[in-house]
Amino acid sequence: MFVFSFKFPKKSFISCTIGVVTFALITLLAVNNYNNIHAEPAMQKHETKVRNNNDRVTFLSQLGWTVNSEPLEIEEIEIPNTFNSTYDEYNQLQISQGFNLKKYKGKTCRLFSYRITNYPDTSLDVRANLIVYNNKIIGGDISSDKFKGFMHGLIKNQKTDVSISNYAFDTAHEKQVYNSIKQ
Repeated sequence: MFVFSFKFPKKSFISCTIGVVTFALITLLAVNNYNNIHAEPAMQKHETKVRNNNDRVTFLSQLGWTVNSEPLEIEEIEIPNTFNSTYDEYNQLQISQGFNLKKYKGKTCRLFSYRITNYPDTSLDVRANLIVYNNKIIGGDISSDKFKGFMHGLIKNQKTDVSISNYAFDTAHEKQVYNSIKQ
């Protein structure tokens, strides 16, 4: 059996300890800074807990939207256990704004749709759609279901890499996409 022994001068031991502690602190600060920079975007600044209609309208107002005070529609929807390509694309839009519907697969949620009154092109019928589970907003979009409609994230004037510009080529296709998302 071999035994190794090291003799460390006290000054070297203290210097080494200070170096290790400093390195650990710098690493922790760097990781924390990285997490803050790469944290879920957009919605981290906004309260997504909503107890009632007033909270939902206030949430949309904080994102820059003026909406009618009462929802146009309230529907029960189920997030599917398996996503098809349309739902995958829709979830990419959700991820770009700090949500992720995959966490809620198989869950029954409520979809609240509000008419937006301050959309730049007021000739369009534009809706804000909020997906709510257990009084928490878990997703949403701004969309138009008119001919050649569109769908994009909730925050007004936000530049994102994800939108669904081919959301609706015609009314039949729009309904297919919308129904796929709602199922």
